Amino acid sequence: MKQDKVAQGRGPESKKLLLTVVVNGAPAAIEVAPRAALKALVARALEETNNVGRSPENWELRNEAGQSIDLDGSAESNGLADGAVLFLSLKTGAAGA
Repeated sequence: MKQDKVAQGRGPESKKLLLTVVVNGAPAAIEVAPRAALKALVARALEETNNVGRSPENWELRNEAGQSIDLDGSAESNGLADGAVLFLSLKTGAAGA
């Protein structure tokens, strides 16, 4: 039964995390599923902060310590907790692309 609840988004594993993504000084509070890939988080943060001129692939996500976050990974696999603050910036060399 537990698997059925998780599959339907009602189990404890389905609790969403609230992450703050800062893009060019503008914060965006975004809810994510703990096990969902973070690529969608980047696209949403760019959209919510009106930074839509460049492809999400041209951006990199870092935590408060400056460590790069794996966008193919999830919040859970990257060790992100509810309330984490992340920073999204253009990749080196992408500004002139």
